[in-house]
Amino acid sequence: MTSTAVLLVLAVFTVFGQMAPLMAALESVSLDRVYSVSEVQLHLAVMLAMFALAFFSFTLSLRQFNHFCIMLGALDHKSTPAPEEIDSIARVNALGAQNFNSGIRACYFSVASVALVRSRMARPLDQPTHGADPDPT
Repeated sequence: MTSTAVLLVLAVFTVFGQMAPLMAALESVSLDRVYSVSEVQLHLAVMLAMFALAFFSFTLSLRQFNHFCIMLGALDHKSTPAPEEIDSIARVNALGAQNFNSGIRACYFSVASVALVRSRMARPLDQPTHGADPDPT
């Protein structure tokens, strides 16, 4: 997942460099919505932040899981370890799981942000919906 997050960050940077073709593609896909360049750039910046968060979360979780494995291997297996040792090892494992979960959530939220482009909530308030009377009076 870490390498996927890096590739997605690079893809967003690439899209920033190709705004004119992206705007043309959005105009051809969009039936009733015209996107401004600043809206698309803001949307891409949010996605970039989410992918960067995912990258750092996955990287940190990998480091913590490695540290957990090292701590587990360093235990004295001939005697019962102290409860403090077990608690510290369990905390490192829990932190790794928590950071991995944060990375997964960032990926899920980025998928939702892509869907936001087509959602009705992304429509400006001054633009009527299809079939709606713009003047209800």
